[in-house]
Amino acid sequence: MWVRISKPVIFLVALTILFGFSVSSADEAVSTPAALADAFTKAKEQSTFVLVDAFTTWCGPCKQFQEDYKAKSELRESLAGVVFISIDLEDSTSVEFKDEYPVSSVPQFILLDPDGVEHGRISGYGGTESFMADLEQLLENPIALDEYLASARADEGWEGPITLAKHHAGRREYEQAAPYFVEGLQRGAPGENRLDLLWATLVGLREGWSTVDEARAVAEQALNNPAETDRYWYRLYNSMSQVAEFAKDDSLRHPYLERAVEEAKESGKFQENIQLRIDYAHYVLGDFEMAAHARRDGLEYYRDPYSINIYVWYCFEHRVCLEEAEKEAREGVVMEGDPAHVAMLTDTLAELVYLRGETAEALSLVEHCIELDPDNEYYHNQEKRFRGILDGGGDSE
Repeated sequence: MWVRISKPVIFLVALTILFGFSVSSADEAVSTPAALADAFTKAKEQSTFVLVDAFTTWCGPCKQFQEDYKAKSELRESLAGVVFISIDLEDSTSVEFKDEYPVSSVPQFILLDPDGVEHGRISGYGGTESFMADLEQLLENPIALDEYLASARADEGWEGPITLAKHHAGRREYEQAAPYFVEGLQRGAPGENRLDLLWATLVGLREGWSTVDEARAVAEQALNNPAETDRYWYRLYNSMSQVAEFAKDDSLRHPYLERAVEEAKESGKFQENIQLRIDYAHYVLGDFEMAAHARRDGLEYYRDPYSINIYVWYCFEHRVCLEEAEKEAREGVVMEGDPAHVAMLTDTLAELVYLRGETAEALSLVEHCIELDPDNEYYHNQEKRFRGILDGGGDSE
């Protein structure tokens, strides 16, 4: 049986392989091709399946599963009947695996037979008990993919098209998924599937096979026919905010942003949703200082030169919280990180100090940018700009 579940997932460093599920083997680093080959060989010897945990290091639910795997014997025991392997999708050795078994969200637990044929997936991780129940259900009747899809095509209800839609979406085949979502909804599928259709349409904007008007139409249908599902309005707004960015039309954010804020406040989760606080302050209230404070709060979760630069540049661009922004920038430019990201932050700091009249220091900072990222023509132009100002030529910006 194939399983598609609504659990916490994240929409997309060594490869670890666990044979026999001894905890001590969890740190063994091997290449993806060798690991899969060994896993298939072992599965054939034991007449069983391979279960692949496809994860990323930045995914919260992925980390939770791995922590639970190490800490909870009942979880390890539930996996004792299969060969279990974990693959980091960001590792360079995982390219071959991702080509063969595309993944659109993490974590994904993919059941394969010894010949590499897919027999089902568990999407997301919502805790030990739910995962074990889903795994048991998956192993009760592991239908091969071709047979499973043929059954879905023959289904005359809404479940068949939605099954096909989610199959294609799970493999990042959104252009194929979209018409199946439409068909399923026309047959009476639950309204929450409009969120998946909207996401597919958003991907289509980037790939060139859908339009902003189509995305707007799907969103309006979702607005007028809300579903009783967790974080419905936030998920709807999250997609429409990206449509708005793509179209460069912030009016597309409304009224979805307002609905998402109401939902978050009612659930008591507004303060913890940094992006929602930022967007509410910026696009609804027009309070740039409040938005800057929300961005600053976000640095408690992600603090690196790149993230700091986003905050500092916002403050510079809107002329708010400049003193605090400069303090953060000065701390950020001495942090370890990608030289290109450090250079970006250093350039933003140069703009801040120039804003308060320190042109010589601004020049010194952009010279450091050139040292960090010598091939970036922008920094060379910045150097000419500040030298020209010091020579009395004025600012051309």
